[in-house]
Amino acid sequence: MDPLILPMLIAVLRERPRDEVAEVIDAIGFMCFYAAVTPTDRLAALRALIDTFHENPNDELVQWKVARAFESFNHPDCLSLLSVIERCGSIAPLRHEAQRSLALAVEQPSM
Repeated sequence: MDPLILPMLIAVLRERPRDEVAEVIDAIGFMCFYAAVTPTDRLAALRALIDTFHENPNDELVQWKVARAFESFNHPDCLSLLSVIERCGSIAPLRHEAQRSLALAVEQPSM
């Protein structure tokens, strides 16, 4: 995937139906983990994913997918949120995903 499409994918998070959002979360996480994304676009993606997480408190799939995408971001806001999910989350698969993503995120370049 070409990192130039990342801003368009971020827009989908804010403007499209839930099924499209769920798919785009995966694409953003993949792109930020494997591609050379600019620091500005990487930070915009992280902010959009954090917003998506908070805007969907009752959607376990979206929350799980966002927690999985967080593996791509070694940023204090992301690491803090993953730690809270890991310690306090009420859904076991989400807690486990937060733990897995946290271990991978700390290996990413700091933002």
